[in-house]
Amino acid sequence: MALSSTISFGGLSSGLDTENIVTQLVALERQPITKNQQLQQKLDARTAGYNDIRTKATAIRNALYALRDPSLWQQTQSVTPADPAILSATRTAGAAPGGYSVVITALARAQQQAANPAFAAAGVSDTLSFAVGAGAPVGVAITAGDTIATIASKVNSTAGIGVYATVVGSRLYFSGKTTGAANTLSITDGGGGLAASMGLAVTQTAADNAFTVNGAAFAEASNTITDAIPGVSFTLKSTGTSAISVATPAADADAAAAKMQAFVDAYNDLQRSVNTKVTEKPMKNPTSDFQRNVGSLFGDRTLQGLASKLRETTYRVESGAVATADSLSDIGVSLPSASGAVTTDAKLGILTFDKAKFISAYTADPAGVRSLISNPTGVASTEGTVEAWDRQLGFYLDGQSGGLDGMFDAATKALAAQRKNIDARIATQENHVASYEHQLRAQFTAMETAVGRSKSLGSMLSGWNPNANKI
Repeated sequence: MALSSTISFGGLSSGLDTENIVTQLVALERQPITKNQQLQQKLDARTAGYNDIRTKATAIRNALYALRDPSLWQQTQSVTPADPAILSATRTAGAAPGGYSVVITALARAQQQAANPAFAAAGVSDTLSFAVGAGAPVGVAITAGDTIATIASKVNSTAGIGVYATVVGSRLYFSGKTTGAANTLSITDGGGGLAASMGLAVTQTAADNAFTVNGAAFAEASNTITDAIPGVSFTLKSTGTSAISVATPAADADAAAAKMQAFVDAYNDLQRSVNTKVTEKPMKNPTSDFQRNVGSLFGDRTLQGLASKLRETTYRVESGAVATADSLSDIGVSLPSASGAVTTDAKLGILTFDKAKFISAYTADPAGVRSLISNPTGVASTEGTVEAWDRQLGFYLDGQSGGLDGMFDAATKALAAQRKNIDARIATQENHVASYEHQLRAQFTAMETAVGRSKSLGSMLSGWNPNANKI
């Protein structure tokens, strides 16, 4: 760049715009720094690209671990109440399949006592003690003048107390927290007569429930029943009749299919993202930071290697390992068809998932499908595809033998080292530019001073008359 095309003049002793000259000369001197900063941006773009694919690879691994989870392949057994308004039911252990008729004639309830409607506040300071059933009494200090709302608040804020207190209208109620005929509520005072002055009366008695299961009668203190149907817990909600259906134990094909779909989605997401990054070419003559960072991973071998290794694993065949499924395609996980036009998805090895085919194969042979998907033998020739995929991911996500970094760590550490080296160069260049600017300013200041003196001397000489002192 020619200085004459960018320097402006005027305004100072020399007639030059020295500030503008210095600014532009310094800008020229900073160009190597700018180029290094742009190089750092490219390194940062590469690092961000690696981290993006690392995240997607981790998503694949998480999906694989979900497929490896033993609980996914365990047989499940559903327990379903016919009328959820009457009762709820859950499976607690293996239960005998079939239907159970539950007839509820009474629910267990807790005792409730209420103060006389005329009682509005404590007339004396005293201690109210509350005991439920055989439980130890818990005391609550009451102060003369405490209103029924204050008394209720004090009771409810007392730790370990076996009652609830509430005010309904203008009446104070105490309700036991535990149901059952044996859990009666006892309320006494410390001798000041407060309990008697409250005029307490029982408004609901404590009682056990009453129900039958297939005709067998039960009466229990709790409405949560754990001993009437082995392997099933149910909670009584209302009187009435409801059946409980216990299904035959079976593999949950839908749950396994959902986990396989999650893997396929994560796998395809990584393949497409890698393809975008390694095929995006750098822009010619970029004019912005965004344009300069385009194509930062074009042709990157680390990413290409990862995508290729995962594609190779999808062709893996478990010959003779299972009865009904020898390859992923047998359970609905397939590569695009080789017939017809060659699409981008076909080139990338994008997977498709046929849920119906998966469920059909899984229902026919749950153990065989599980063995194909996950079979952690530690031997490459017999392990499941989950283990094979995870082993390939391990080269990129995990450290390697001999203390070597995984491929992603190795790549990003190398970029970080390059960035650090550039930082050092920039620091040196910044010092040079600062020194250069200081030198320029000193030189131009000296020039302006000299020009100013010269002009001053010229003015003095132009006004001098050599005959002025002659007589």
